[in-house]
Amino acid sequence: MLIDWSARSEQTSADVSFSLDANHNWQNSGTQVMAGKTYQINAEGQYVVDDDPKDWICEPQGVSVEYVDGFPLGMVQAVIYDMETPHAQKDRVFLKPIPIGREETLTAPKSGTLFLRINDHANSWENNRGEIAIQIQAAD
Repeated sequence: MLIDWSARSEQTSADVSFSLDANHNWQNSGTQVMAGKTYQINAEGQYVVDDDPKDWICEPQGVSVEYVDGFPLGMVQAVIYDMETPHAQKDRVFLKPIPIGREETLTAPKSGTLFLRINDHANSWENNRGEIAIQIQAAD
């Protein structure tokens, strides 16, 4: 359940596009969001969230026949990681995901780096395959 700290994108424009890997936990989008600003996040594509007994195809909204921590399996989620968060609370940020699904208009509750992933069991990312096209646009 490692966090991928390397940025997926280094774009500095208001529009950021990158691919989110379905077989990794939290991934750094490279996007810095500002508290109170609004962002449009779009996700599209199909990917596999399980391969037993056969491929289980999923889309960014997830599948509603199975839930993980209260959210649909395979749903695209986000967190905002703030380097100013006190050290003792840094890892807890990743325990409170923001549901994104296919699209979400997000008003950032705090400033920081946007991380994304698909929702899955901690021991199940290795049987996932595919990528999700992510686009982030500043709406303000």
